[in-house]
Amino acid sequence: MTTDVTTRPFRLAPADPDVLRRLEADGPEELRTHFELIRGGLEAIPGVPGEAIYGAVTLRTVALRPDVFTHLFLTEHHAAKQGTVDKRVKELVSLLVADRIEGEETPACAPYHAGAASFEGAASDDVAIVQDFERRKDELEPAVRDAVDWAARSALDPRSITDADVERVRAHGYDDGQLVELATTALIAYVLSAINQTFDLREGAG
Repeated sequence: MTTDVTTRPFRLAPADPDVLRRLEADGPEELRTHFELIRGGLEAIPGVPGEAIYGAVTLRTVALRPDVFTHLFLTEHHAAKQGTVDKRVKELVSLLVADRIEGEETPACAPYHAGAASFEGAASDDVAIVQDFERRKDELEPAVRDAVDWAARSALDPRSITDADVERVRAHGYDDGQLVELATTALIAYVLSAINQTFDLREGAG
């Protein structure tokens, strides 16, 4: 007998949505700005309102430790939403990382990153290509393809990165600080998607 993934219980009880509202209200201005940007990404998903942020199981789980929540999402804000690397590229990085960790059966962060990539200006074709990256990656603009591939590998398989890989990304004009920005974006996406898998979190359940 199997249990449907949408009905089985989580491995912990995420914080109440009101905890997110308090963290937003009481947190630094950068955190409130980040919440607004997350709302924009959610609203880019057909049929999803921005207010769905307060029910997001990943955020509610990290909110069980408010100090970790604040610092983690401030890091995400500075890496993924600030800096000098094109934000659409960074959301495509996050989408690829989330897709590879979560898979098709239990997506939680991946649909958000698809919406956020669109919100940040990525073409729908680019989002679809990243969702089928190994087969279609050569359809992407080379500067985008190489940055997305390198950044995702920096989180998922860092020992596979070679000097030649780094130089390939640098050749597209990325400086050392931007390489850190890309890698940190990928690592934050990795952490959040791994939390979903560790605690068996699924949007629309629990």
